[in-house]
Amino acid sequence: MSLAEKLDRYNMEYWDFKNSKIDGIHKIASYPAPMVAPMQHELLQLLVDENPAYHKMLDPFHGTGVTLVEGQQIGLEVFGIDINPYAHIIALAKLEKYDPNEIQMSNEILLQHIEVLKKSGNYTIHCFDNINKWFRNDVINDLSVIRTAIMLQNNCKNRRYYWLCFGEIVKKYSNTRTVDYQNKCQKYELNEECV
Repeated sequence: MSLAEKLDRYNMEYWDFKNSKIDGIHKIASYPAPMVAPMQHELLQLLVDENPAYHKMLDPFHGTGVTLVEGQQIGLEVFGIDINPYAHIIALAKLEKYDPNEIQMSNEILLQHIEVLKKSGNYTIHCFDNINKWFRNDVINDLSVIRTAIMLQNNCKNRRYYWLCFGEIVKKYSNTRTVDYQNKCQKYELNEECV
C-alpha cells in the first residue's frame, strides 16, 4: 500500500489531535504556535515505514524542535536550522539527554553561586537599551545575578538547559502586558477589538 493510500485511510477528525496529551519534553518552554507533536510523530513514522532507508532528517525551520524530537524518538539522525536563537536553544535543550542526578548536582552548584554572588555583589548588572521599560530595578538585579551564575556553569549541555529556564523566568518577570491582554480579551469575550 502506498503512503498516499495509507493517508487516505485516516478520516479528517483523526488529524486534529485536539485531545492529545503533549509529551513532557515539549512543555519545557512556552513558544507561540508549536507543531502538534503526535501528528508529527505519526507522519514521520508513516514516512519511515514507507521507506526504511530513511535515516536522516533535516528540518530547515525547526522552531522549538517538535519535529526533530519526534524524529529522534523514531530513530532518525536529525538536523535543524532556525533563525530565532531562542527557538534554537529550546530545540537543542529538548534534544539533549539529561541525567537527573547530574542536573541535581548542577542545580546545587548553581544555587551556591547565586548565594555567593548576591552576598558579595561580585556581578555586573546586565543592561541593554530600554531595559527599564521591560524590567523593574530589583528584577534587573536578580536576573543579573542568575545570568552570572549560569555563565559560571562549566557543563555546556547543562548551561544550555539553564539558559532555557532563564528565558522562561525573564518572560515571567518582564513588564509585558500579556496577563492584562488576556484578561481584557476574556472581559470582552474575545471580540474584534482583542483578536
